[in-house]
Amino acid sequence: MFEPGLSESTSPVENSNIVLQFVRHGDHDISDKNIGSREYPLMAESKDRLLELKKELGINPDTTVGWAGDNKRSIDTVGILVNPEESKEISNLNKKFKIVVAPELLYKMDSNFKSFKDYLGLSIEQKNLFRVVVEHSDSFKKETGYDFTSYADMYQVIAEYIDRYVSILEKWEKVSFKYNTDSLYRVFCANEYFYASFRSKMEEVLHGKEARDNYVDWYEKNFERNEERKYEEQSLSISRDQNKRVVLNIKDPYGEISFRKEDLSMIIKKES
Repeated sequence: MFEPGLSESTSPVENSNIVLQFVRHGDHDISDKNIGSREYPLMAESKDRLLELKKELGINPDTTVGWAGDNKRSIDTVGILVNPEESKEISNLNKKFKIVVAPELLYKMDSNFKSFKDYLGLSIEQKNLFRVVVEHSDSFKKETGYDFTSYADMYQVIAEYIDRYVSILEKWEKVSFKYNTDSLYRVFCANEYFYASFRSKMEEVLHGKEARDNYVDWYEKNFERNEERKYEEQSLSISRDQNKRVVLNIKDPYGEISFRKEDLSMIIKKES
């Protein structure tokens, strides 16, 4: 993967940090039966909410790049957050590398995933799909050989993106930005459960399985079963302490946790 906006330099940049913002698109319009699900557009109220979020986060469009799953609603979500002019076409932004389309940020909702749901007698209406994804999807995939996106696949994708930006911060003195900034901001829009899978796995790595299960309980109550909670917004900052060691900090509705590069490596090493 290339990193937009970075070039080699010998000038050091001090007190720098990287912020990765994870968002979920809001409601999308499914009324047009003549288009595929990947082409469903965002509804107007979802766009308005994203414009509010953009102001709340203080995103600087001149220096921010977004990563989106390969569907219209995800690309539009990132486009609103990183676009300096809301009237500009998203296709033009892509040409400027303001938005990078990343197919790995979508899970495979194909017949194999349907088989997984059928095997466990699940339906979306039950509002407990995340719990069984966490507890059963990896073993089901291993036992059947079916090709679908499981729990480990999702937290691996997020962990690898984070690890990539850890590496960028570690060589910060050798890279410079096209823009005059010492803070790198990146926005990600992935399918549901991607970030949650990473968050639950980090709870397990840091505090054990019970902590993971507590997070799953919380997620089920506050997102899957909460009809009023239509947005998910999480920030992960990457910085260095006084000893130049990398420190990672998560801030999301569940709370804040800090961890080290070694904790992140445990996820990648164990399942890679």
